[in-house]
Amino acid sequence: ADTVAGALAAALGAEKVIYLTDIAGLLTDVGDPDSLIRRIDAATLEAMMSTGAIAGGMIPKIEACVEAVRNGVTSAHLLDGRLSHVTLLEIFTDAGIGTMITEDAVDPPNSARPGHEPEQPTTPGISGGSRSHDGSAAPGHEPEQPTTPGGDR
Repeated sequence: ADTVAGALAAALGAEKVIYLTDIAGLLTDVGDPDSLIRRIDAATLEAMMSTGAIAGGMIPKIEACVEAVRNGVTSAHLLDGRLSHVTLLEIFTDAGIGTMITEDAVDPPNSARPGHEPEQPTTPGISGGSRSHDGSAAPGHEPEQPTTPGGDR
């Protein structure tokens, strides 16, 4: 099931694939829930697998995650499926709640992890531009001028 989910996510061009498990995510010490790895790249995971640091039922999940991100999925997530609202907490909080796996060590666009500075929120203007918090036009989003039939401004 893990392998199929990762392959399906890649084939569909999914942005994310999420695996629900019975642990908090990828742990450096299985007995210590505080040893959660919040973010890791595929190459580091492969190195960990080659040393035997990942064992048991996590192996197929990790292999599927690595395969998915190597084949176009932006991020794979390992989450504790026993927690209420775990997917919301992972996706919509800055720190996340599980382990996020990416192809590279560089943060993907709009990643929800420490070290990623979120863009300043903007509100679309009536004319299609964007407004900053003080109401002025956001850089690069100057309001469009109305046009008249015939193209004169």
